[in-house]
Amino acid sequence: MVGTGAHWGCCCLSVLTPKPSATRLVLYSRSAQLRSIVPSPCNQLGQLAAMPSSIIKAFRRALHGVLFGASLGSLAVLCNIVQVVTLLLYPINRKLVGQINALICDAIWRTINVAMERRNGARITFSGDHAVVPMNKQPVLGSINPTLPPTESAIVICNHLCAIDWAVINTLAIRRGMLAHGKYFIKSSMKYLPLFGPGMLLAGFPFLSRNWASDQHKIDAIFKTLREDRLPCWLISFLEGTRLTPKKLAESQAFCQKNGRPVLQNVMYPRKKGLVATLSALRDSHVHYVYDMTIAYRYRPTGAVNEVFPNVATIHTDYLGDDWDFHLHVDRIPIADIPEDPAVVEQWIEDRWVKKDQLIAQWKAAWPGTSKVPIPAKL
Repeated sequence: MVGTGAHWGCCCLSVLTPKPSATRLVLYSRSAQLRSIVPSPCNQLGQLAAMPSSIIKAFRRALHGVLFGASLGSLAVLCNIVQVVTLLLYPINRKLVGQINALICDAIWRTINVAMERRNGARITFSGDHAVVPMNKQPVLGSINPTLPPTESAIVICNHLCAIDWAVINTLAIRRGMLAHGKYFIKSSMKYLPLFGPGMLLAGFPFLSRNWASDQHKIDAIFKTLREDRLPCWLISFLEGTRLTPKKLAESQAFCQKNGRPVLQNVMYPRKKGLVATLSALRDSHVHYVYDMTIAYRYRPTGAVNEVFPNVATIHTDYLGDDWDFHLHVDRIPIADIPEDPAVVEQWIEDRWVKKDQLIAQWKAAWPGTSKVPIPAKL
């Protein structure tokens, strides 16, 4: 009886339930086709979430590259125009032209720093004397404010690892109010870099051919202007002269072995003549310190230190906080404490590079977990 009742109930349901018409079946079929062709927003979100992260990163990188490249390029064009126009003022007020160019450098460097630190989350730590480098509060444009401490100018020397070392140095400059006043010694070929090469040339950056006989008169002219106008400056030089690669490091080590110099493992042997001349020319000027800086990079996915490096595109387009650590060590040395004899200065430079080599060896063994210094809000 149970089975019979169940069968009877099923039969009744089949009779009572209306069967779909042919028209309704066609509509259902068309609706299913449309859903397969035009997915719903929920389906689209699901497909987006299922996309490989590499594709999303590539899209993000391309979008940031286009937007940031357009904005930075437009700013550079505007700055070049202002620089060319202000050349008319040079015979009348050379110091004012230097101050205007400092403001222009500040605008360019600050835009890049915003991309690197604020937007892309670069993780930067500092050690050494970074905290005793004084904050510059003097205005970039106009006369010195006597109620504020004077600006501390310095010669900056640093190891050279990759194409963005300048951006790491600028992270300290922005924290000390000196972003406008950095002048880098740059290889001569960089003057042909579109927009930025002419801009740096007009801003008074020293362009060098690495031939002392041809470079000396250019450097002397830069030093003469700095002494006479007493413009604030960080005069920044990478004494190794080129970026670190395994091939170049091996060549440097071979040179040291041949000439009885310390064989360095983590930095290349420095070129000394330029710094000796710089110290001699500026010893009695308003430049009173040497900042000896040492840079290191850690690639977090592998833990490798100074083996792979971010590039100029990476710091503008990629989120850096997940993959990279940046570290900057600073030794602040009074020029008055550095001997005047050129031979002794050369030995002093060698000793500084031996210390850099030892520092980086320590960081490879244990990455320095030292202080993160925030960018002042007003900057």
